[in-house]
Amino acid sequence: MQDGLHGFLRHLLDVSHLEHMDTGDLLLLCLLFLLYREGADEELLVALGLLLIL
Repeated sequence: MQDGLHGFLRHLLDVSHLEHMDTGDLLLLCLLFLLYREGADEELLVALGLLLIL
C-alpha cells in the first residue's frame, strides 16, 4: 500500500510540475484549498492567497 501511495503522489507531482515549488507554498495552497472547502471568509482567503505572491 505504501508503494502505491508513494507512486501516486510522485505521478501527481510529475504531472502538475509542483516539484519545483517551495514546500511552504505547497502547504499554503493546501491550507487555502481546505479553508475554501470549509467556507472560510473570502477576505481571509484573499489575504492568504496574496502570500503566494511574496
